[in-house]
Amino acid sequence: HEPYAYFGHLKQLDILAEKAFLHAGYTFQCRYEPRLEHGWSFHVKSVLFDALSYLWEDYETQPAAPEHQPPRTEDIYDPADGWQPCAAAPEPRREATASGVYRAEAGRILLENKVVADESEFSDLRDVALAVHQKRLYVADAGRGCLYEYVVNGDGTLGARYRHGFMHIKPDFERPGAYSLCVDDVNRIYAATELGIQCVTTNGLVEAILTPPDYRSPTVRLSIGSDEAGHWLYAETADGRLFRRRIKHASRQSVTEIPEDYSHFVY
Repeated sequence: HEPYAYFGHLKQLDILAEKAFLHAGYTFQCRYEPRLEHGWSFHVKSVLFDALSYLWEDYETQPAAPEHQPPRTEDIYDPADGWQPCAAAPEPRREATASGVYRAEAGRILLENKVVADESEFSDLRDVALAVHQKRLYVADAGRGCLYEYVVNGDGTLGARYRHGFMHIKPDFERPGAYSLCVDDVNRIYAATELGIQCVTTNGLVEAILTPPDYRSPTVRLSIGSDEAGHWLYAETADGRLFRRRIKHASRQSVTEIPEDYSHFVY
């Protein structure tokens, strides 16, 4: 019975692969050869020629590309819109609440001039960003491979700290965490890492990773701006160059009253 169990396992893997291609939007062919042993030479010869012919057909005139985006990236960007150099970026957003302005400085988080979280809690603190509803403060720690969040108390002090979500990392990373953060109007977090700009939902899922402007120089500052041409994600590299690419959402909007229902934000 072992061969039948083994081939049943392979068939399950094929089904998962088929679902993955459908989700990613690629065209594909899937052929099942029942009752043939795994790696049988006739099977390989008969299928390999057809498979390679299909994969390389019209490769010079029609490179392989998905017919549509995965559903979870369609709300973020258009693949046709890449990075482009620019001369200036919007001023960094002030992370302001009724209690004052939060900022990261010298390994500490300050609310105005009062320390609300000190260096003992961080490895390499780089940036902070408020959630749209102002109930959470997101933290970029470049020395750790995850984003953090603090509960924002009514008086502006910070409560419990949680791991908001884990970052994907390069095999040869220098810093595993985020260098900079910004938040759009549906509470999606954009985190600049060495691997790319990771788009993180409210519940910590990395739903997309945008290629960085230049892998040779990490992105150290992010901001979102809008003009008559649309909404833009701006990125500054460590060597001082500025880039921008079009996205589908505006920057986080200031709210004067914290909404009780914010279920429309990204989950």
